[in-house]
Amino acid sequence: MNIESFAFSLRPYRRRNFSGAINKIRPAITPVTQAQKIDKKIQIQVATGSDVDRFIDSQWDELLHKQRIPNPVCCAAWLLASTKLQQGTPLVIVAKIGNELIAGGAFSISTLAGIRTARWLGGSGRPSITPDILVHPDHTEAGDMIISQLRLESHVITLGPSQSEGNAGQVLKKQLPKVFETPATEGWMVELPAPKLQKLKKKNVTRLKRAVKDGMSIEITVHADELGIQAALERLFVLHRSRWEGRSDISRFSASEFYKDWHRKVLSDMARCGEVRIVEVTENGKLIASVLGMIAGRGALFHTPAVCPDSVLRGAGHIAMEAWVDAAIDAGAEVMNLGRGSGEAQGPKGALGSTRYESVFLKAGRTLLGHELYVSLIKGRQLVSSHP
Repeated sequence: MNIESFAFSLRPYRRRNFSGAINKIRPAITPVTQAQKIDKKIQIQVATGSDVDRFIDSQWDELLHKQRIPNPVCCAAWLLASTKLQQGTPLVIVAKIGNELIAGGAFSISTLAGIRTARWLGGSGRPSITPDILVHPDHTEAGDMIISQLRLESHVITLGPSQSEGNAGQVLKKQLPKVFETPATEGWMVELPAPKLQKLKKKNVTRLKRAVKDGMSIEITVHADELGIQAALERLFVLHRSRWEGRSDISRFSASEFYKDWHRKVLSDMARCGEVRIVEVTENGKLIASVLGMIAGRGALFHTPAVCPDSVLRGAGHIAMEAWVDAAIDAGAEVMNLGRGSGEAQGPKGALGSTRYESVFLKAGRTLLGHELYVSLIKGRQLVSSHP
């Protein structure tokens, strides 16, 4: 028996069928962990398939707003929409004290050759940016229980791209002697108001004056209502697609009618709650820059930008970034996730004085032995692929 087959021949504590036809909520039967010894009132519940909707509700959003850095793609509307992305069977694990939700994680389970792999709900990468489990700050032990249950529900965990030091990453590293991390595109974070915001504003005044001197009429519009968001989103699709046309790594955002419809639905739902902003910069009536951003309490997320390369106005992306940051601050945001990639000093993200964070795929096996064999297998494959 080779390493791979042996690593995954380890049977789970109980066997279950994860086919999409089975949708149910059940209390979890877990071994007594240190977290449970600390507080036996905490109860773990698991839902699969369409039944996950019962856990992802207003209580979920209340818990999201209690996070140190609330991530809008972890909100209820976004996660409910993500169940439609057909990336395995939805799996939601929650921790409660009575009826109070104190921790939760939204995942999907894919089965191949009998091996169950857990990922973030909706799959890896966009449309979600560095999702995480939610943990009440007064009940941090509940996060440990969420990940413990996830390990029981799967043979392999591969969560990413994720923040290396996020809730999930910290818990996995506490539970296992070594969590294998595959690097992903670096991410950027900034406290609001951004350290270099005033410097950016001064530069943008100069950029705007030069464009006006060259005969351009520049307008900057921030859309916050549902109808405005819907109209601006259609224009963003067109500009975004034109910038990605012909590239093999096109973002899902405008790649197909399916993903455009998906974003139309979820952003309309979020816009009704005041959680979306789209900034547009026009030059003589032509759209030259647009930014989609989202807000969850004190947290904001810079999600999708698009900039026309042949405008007279220089730094249109910087102009749009300034307007988006101002809009987020006006909405009560205190920290912003600028997403992954493009954090060079001369770019809009770098111009804010942002801080880099590690963005990785967190990979782990269910049991300690299975995890060690899984890590060895990954390292072996990387060694082989690195040699011609």
